[in-house]
Amino acid sequence: MRRPTYEALLTWLDPEASAVIYADVATNLDLEAFGVVFAVPPRVVRMLRDLRSVDRLLDAMLVLEDGPRSWLGAPALGSQHAGSSETYVLRPLIAPRAEFEAALVAAGFERMVSEGLTILAPRAGLPWKVAILEDDVVGFIPAGALGDGLDPLTAGRDMPASEIEKELAARFTRGPRVVLEIMAAGPLLHLDLEQELGQLLVHAEPWEQGLDVSLHFVPTDDPMDAITALTGRDTTLETDQIRALARRVAFELEGPGVSGRLQLTAKDLAVLQVPH
Repeated sequence: MRRPTYEALLTWLDPEASAVIYADVATNLDLEAFGVVFAVPPRVVRMLRDLRSVDRLLDAMLVLEDGPRSWLGAPALGSQHAGSSETYVLRPLIAPRAEFEAALVAAGFERMVSEGLTILAPRAGLPWKVAILEDDVVGFIPAGALGDGLDPLTAGRDMPASEIEKELAARFTRGPRVVLEIMAAGPLLHLDLEQELGQLLVHAEPWEQGLDVSLHFVPTDDPMDAITALTGRDTTLETDQIRALARRVAFELEGPGVSGRLQLTAKDLAVLQVPH
């Protein structure tokens, strides 16, 4: 029996990751605009941007009739170490492995083998090395990672599951389909709050024809100050539509932290989508 895609990706999740994002990139959700509306900290916004950049790299380097999605499945799993700005990305491989490797080699990637795994390194200046982890899982390793960059991935394979991995697995086995899941531990700089976050949780799932988005922030200082700052945050550089959505996110005190929620209608969601 074929294992679920989320299980295949979680097998390789860095057990020491302090920030993890799962995103269904087939939704065409503008992840950066989403980050603005829901007050996501800069470090996590950069991770959201990284998830999209994998497809852009392949689209630029490979001649693909249907774009990168003819090779890679829609789910993307990104992770970062504490204090690191480099994102590891895991994607399901839906094309035959041999064809994928051959396409990368033809595009100028250099093939090598390390720890029994195939790594394809691009020419200088490109941001990712590609590791074929299994016939159905590909890892995108930051080009600046030390050595072959495999350590966080092989640790995910060989070490017991982290608490983040266990919680993500539970999310996938209960309730509606997950569109976006963010789990991050601080300290996380937040430009709107004038204080750091100790924890960030974001969950988005389908709702009618739109999305139901819930948030939880645990600030390192006063949560009431955080609510005031979040409610009055400056979005003047954004479009009128983005500003309107940001104003509608309802924040309230919940335990030691702040919860937020917004149900996006189909019309709302259109504001946060990019074309194929």
